[in-house]
Amino acid sequence: MISLAYCTLILVAQGPAAAAQNPLQISEPAVVPPGLSGQEADPAPAPRAGEELPLTAFGPAVIETMAEVLERAPELPSGGTPLVAGRRGSPGSWLVPSRDATYTPHSGLHYATNKWGDTNMGIGCATATGSPVDLVGFWIAGQGGDGAWARDLFVIGYRNGLEVGRSTPLAELSAEPRWYAAPLEGVDRIEIRASVGPSGGAWYGLDDLTLRRPGAAQDTVVDFEDVQWRFALTGSRYAGLTWERGTGQHLRQEIGVVHAPAQPPSTMNEGETDDVGGGGQETFGGSATQPILGNNFAGPKLGDAGAGYIPPDTCGAVGPDHFLSVVNMNLSIYERSSGTRVINTSLPNFFNTSAGAGDPRAVFDEHSGRFIIIGCDFSSGVFLGISLTNDPTGAWYKTFIALDQGSDAGNWPDYPTLGVDEHGIYTAAYMVGGNHRMSLFAIDKAPLLTATPTLGTVTAWRELPWEGAIHPAVTHGTGSGEYLVSTPSGNDRLRIRRVDGPMTAPTLTEVAMVTIPIWGSAPAAPALGSTSPLSALDGRLMNAEFRDGSLWTTHSVRRATRAAVRWYEVDVASGTTVQVGTVEDDTNYYYMPSIAVNAAGDAALGFTASHANIYAAAWVTGRRAGDALNQMAPPFSMKDGEAAYNYTDGTGTNRWGDYSLTSVDPLDDMGLWTVQEYARSGNLWANWIGELLFPCGDLGTNYCMATTNSSGAAAVIGSSGSISIADNNYNLLAWNLPASQPGIFYYGDTAGQFNLGDGYACAASGLVVRLAPQTTSVWGDASRTFDFTAPPFPSAQITAGSTWYFQFWFRDPAAQGVGYNLTDGLNAVFCP
Repeated sequence: MISLAYCTLILVAQGPAAAAQNPLQISEPAVVPPGLSGQEADPAPAPRAGEELPLTAFGPAVIETMAEVLERAPELPSGGTPLVAGRRGSPGSWLVPSRDATYTPHSGLHYATNKWGDTNMGIGCATATGSPVDLVGFWIAGQGGDGAWARDLFVIGYRNGLEVGRSTPLAELSAEPRWYAAPLEGVDRIEIRASVGPSGGAWYGLDDLTLRRPGAAQDTVVDFEDVQWRFALTGSRYAGLTWERGTGQHLRQEIGVVHAPAQPPSTMNEGETDDVGGGGQETFGGSATQPILGNNFAGPKLGDAGAGYIPPDTCGAVGPDHFLSVVNMNLSIYERSSGTRVINTSLPNFFNTSAGAGDPRAVFDEHSGRFIIIGCDFSSGVFLGISLTNDPTGAWYKTFIALDQGSDAGNWPDYPTLGVDEHGIYTAAYMVGGNHRMSLFAIDKAPLLTATPTLGTVTAWRELPWEGAIHPAVTHGTGSGEYLVSTPSGNDRLRIRRVDGPMTAPTLTEVAMVTIPIWGSAPAAPALGSTSPLSALDGRLMNAEFRDGSLWTTHSVRRATRAAVRWYEVDVASGTTVQVGTVEDDTNYYYMPSIAVNAAGDAALGFTASHANIYAAAWVTGRRAGDALNQMAPPFSMKDGEAAYNYTDGTGTNRWGDYSLTSVDPLDDMGLWTVQEYARSGNLWANWIGELLFPCGDLGTNYCMATTNSSGAAAVIGSSGSISIADNNYNLLAWNLPASQPGIFYYGDTAGQFNLGDGYACAASGLVVRLAPQTTSVWGDASRTFDFTAPPFPSAQITAGSTWYFQFWFRDPAAQGVGYNLTDGLNAVFCP
């Protein structure tokens, strides 16, 4: 007789012809790992010890409540924070633009541009002895988008302070450089005068400035190829010339500009090529399952407390009850259920500093149930804040870490990233200056989680090659170590590293170089009403997530003439890609992406979308775990853009980004939340926060095999009702069974297939749980209704995002075999 009590079911493999045994007392045979016996493995990469930061690198620490932060905040005017006057009316100057702001040089890689689009820019050109020279001409092109270009220009020649001639005006500029003949003889100074364009500035790029010096056998051509990106010509005496400050009209937008991400001053950056993308095995298309937009609401915008800068550097993460968002330089906290903002303060006020707190990042740490924030002072280090509970409106521990130690002495961090795992907090940054390398830092989390939190061991690995951004992952689960991903030189690989504990003496290991389809940096993106296209930054990775052996990451790439979003899933054990997909179409530009993956393996992407006929908008897409590999769903707008956006920096670049973030809901490990930038009415950048949910999928997928039983057919398992935990209406079904025979539905957490009785066990590995025994009907079927609220025991609890494998075991004496058999298997992934 079979007991009716719930119990654990343990099965052992047997051939169909083996003698009958009680199925509740059988165990599975050991599985031999695949591979050749005696095969030698490649030697493991040598772990690299780090450098522990001295206690003198730690700033003062404080624990304070948000109430204290708000009490300290200055009274805001009725319209919000005044936009920070980043230029404060300073005139333009000559500089060689950064690589990102370089458009079309005539020769080589470099040229000069007039910062802030100043309309009157002078160059002193007398020889070292004071003799005048002849101006022959130069190559000229528009700088930035066509709306930023000078409408026209001409040159005035001076000698001894007196005007001696003017060139024929150039009626219009173009994207491609053109030769501008400006024959002015006997001049010791020239002044280029330009008319402002629609943006309010008059930008241009000047290359191959050609002068004829007295007695010289050939003309002097100033081509700027012996200087670096971002080289400040004004004040340098480059090429023996005096590069003056501007004296004319220039863009006077009253807004702060956070500098573009810094890059090494080399002629070709590590990790960069000029390839336009393509090749390899990337996949395009949109056949995956589209997520549903759940709760969504307005996030921080330009003009909020502290948010007086471009670009916003959009970031934020969801917690159990709140969504926390950080931008340049604002901290906002919202009730996630209603979208009500309950905290709106500046990041400098939050960290109680007179310095800046820019390039901010935030994550929610599922392991400790805490929010973590960092902000950069653009001088020596980063501010660190960690909430004392999962309520970000309560108390926080805050401190400062000086990163400019050791070989980074005198350098400053730029574009810091942020990741977390069960043991540590991780950040990496480009350390500007010195030998122009990157550094990675690991913070021991344990001392921060005590009743009296303190900053423990902080370990650095310095002088890593420049790779745009090194992203430590937001790690879900335990026991994996902390994985990091970046793009090394060549644009056809991903570099995978791992930090292993203990966190008091961690090590860094080079794990793999993963081959990927080659990519090129995304072009700037046009948007309706924007006089200059919006910057899509470069091809650096934007964020990383690690779950169940896979590392996920994404970035903007070039597809033909447009910006597109490339995403990857990498198997870290094999060092190969599981999936590579690209979100792109023939109309839209997609850029500034971020990705997150839930417990079921469903993924969501958030990003900006724009083209010449739509304003910059917040768009999203996603995929279910069971969808075709390499596919995302057709993207859609989470929040449409409302108006034109025009905020250019000194080089005429319409700044956008520089990143975004998508995160996983810690309540159920299933919901996905994203915060994305869009263009708001009033020429404002703004953010939109949204929850992305996937509809419950099918009721399960059959797998494994079943053999013919005495009913004359193979038994089949199925289900009805709903796989939603909230619905609590899941029914198991089985048919093609012998009539009126004892049987048991059981389930396990691992799939498999091995001989058992007269058939095959399909769910008898790992944890196996049986339900109450029952008898098949006279028609040869059976059913069982689940109650998700009453599991047989705690480890058998079926939760949202979990995957379980089901089967029905039954007696079959009429088959003249062992005397029992089984259905095929059913694989089901449950949803909230």
